Amino acid sequence: MENKRILVVDDDKIILDIVKDALETFNFSVVAVNNTDDAKAIFATEDFDLILCDLFMEPLNGIDFAKYLFNEYQKVPPIIIMTGYGNVESVIEAMKLGVKDYILKPFKITSLIQHIEKAIRNSEIENENLRLKEILEIYSVSEQINNSLELSEIASVFIKNLQNIIKTDLVALYLNNEFNILKCDKNYFAVRKKFEQIKHDLFEELPKKLYLKDVLKYFTDKKWRFYYTDEKLDIGIDMSYKSIGFYLLKNADKIIGVVLLLNFNESFEKIKDKFVPLKILFDEAAIAIENGILYHKNQQMFLRTLQSLAMTIDAKDSYTHYHSTNVSKYSKVIAQKLGLPDEEVKKIGFGSLLHDIGKIGIPESILNKPTSLNDEEFEIIKQHPIIGKTILNPMKEQFPDMIDMIYYHHERFDGKGYPEGIGGDEIPLNSRIVSLADAFDAMTSDRSYRRRLKFDIVVSEIQKNKGKQFHPEIVDAFFDALPEIKALMKI
Repeated sequence: MENKRILVVDDDKIILDIVKDALETFNFSVVAVNNTDDAKAIFATEDFDLILCDLFMEPLNGIDFAKYLFNEYQKVPPIIIMTGYGNVESVIEAMKLGVKDYILKPFKITSLIQHIEKAIRNSEIENENLRLKEILEIYSVSEQINNSLELSEIASVFIKNLQNIIKTDLVALYLNNEFNILKCDKNYFAVRKKFEQIKHDLFEELPKKLYLKDVLKYFTDKKWRFYYTDEKLDIGIDMSYKSIGFYLLKNADKIIGVVLLLNFNESFEKIKDKFVPLKILFDEAAIAIENGILYHKNQQMFLRTLQSLAMTIDAKDSYTHYHSTNVSKYSKVIAQKLGLPDEEVKKIGFGSLLHDIGKIGIPESILNKPTSLNDEEFEIIKQHPIIGKTILNPMKEQFPDMIDMIYYHHERFDGKGYPEGIGGDEIPLNSRIVSLADAFDAMTSDRSYRRRLKFDIVVSEIQKNKGKQFHPEIVDAFFDALPEIKALMKI
């Protein structure tokens, strides 16, 4: 095994010299030291294919030295411990911690060589399997990233999986906002498990924003994405570390963001080769994040459009200003109490803004009538869910749930609602939510035909109509959400 590097540690100089000479005879490259302090210092800066160390040494014995390496470094070569008779039990215990093999003193050189060659060969097989596993993980994470358009979900999945793959101590994602300011969020931040308890403290010691120019100055070659150094950089990090690195997330020539990496005890020199296959994951993440940013902007534009439409609807009735906005807020809170996914809560918030869009087709004389509606007028007002469905029908493929939400929001649990007269679980869940939120805001607002009702009376009416007008599950969620609803109403 020519050119394989071995670190030999033994405080017996005679054995140390014998082993060193013997291994060099078999074309191994050997570094020999007689104490664990020197071994720790050398291992911190050099790579080895195997470590051969004595069991009894000072200041650390061979097992404690192995424990130190496993605890401080993510990549440790196979360790073989040399020991005398009678110490086998303690060495076997060490093997459970990660030591690969042991050899009893006195030993034959040929036997030692066999142990070393076997350990190195097994390590190479393990490393190859690990590389294959990492490649599969990279492709798996790439698929997960592309399964969502939600920026927060994309970034979170990317950072957590990246940290698991490279096992660096700390990973933080800084996204490029306006004016080339890179900003980090607590959700775009991951640490190794052993630092989990102080994760909050570590995040607080990171700068919340970086300037792109302060990062780019370290890249003399902009085509090379990864930069690392074992020197301290003046970028506002309030903690000690051994090595720091940046990886530029780029899509074409556009810089989407920067991944900041920190190791507290180990240099990135030892794992820099990992970043070559990871380029696939970084490139996929850059594209997915950019798509997520565009999707977020489109959603914001869509929301503003819905809000404008809602204001147009409410403006027809001088007594219902902000009704649609209120119904949207209450609907989202109730949906959250039901434990619905964030994406579903967002859809309910959007759809409920337009629950009364059909009132565009209802005469203002009916909407603003200061007295109760007669039967004929009530039949006209009952047409607004149908009108709303007709207005939004061209968008049924993109927003089928929204159209159903609007069409069925006046159905009742007991089947006495309109326009279809369906009841119970036949009514779509989002319509049940909007129905209660709509009724609640109507009762707590001034109308042309009456003054708002007292809050306690409204709450009592909702409880009274549980299982009649309103679905029992929605009523329960409403009462769970009362503190948040009161906060929204500022009462």
